[in-house]
Amino acid sequence: MIAGGWQAADPASGEVRQAANYALTQLPAGHGALAEVRSAQMQVVAGINYRMVLSLVDGTIWEATVWRKLDGSFELTGRSLKP
Repeated sequence: MIAGGWQAADPASGEVRQAANYALTQLPAGHGALAEVRSAQMQVVAGINYRMVLSLVDGTIWEATVWRKLDGSFELTGRSLKP
């Protein structure tokens, strides 16, 4: 893995699933549960950024970026509803 560059990540990995589940808690209420992580990328920074495309059970698709800090906590740093 190269520090600073985005690289493909396994959408089914435990780390990506943890980040996706955290992102779900930060999205506006009413969209329902996570149906699948469609794609994921990771970036090594002071911790790890996860950029993911998430499908929710209501049919909406979100792009979310979650930062896993060095202490293991998460922060949502970006989100957008995809058309």
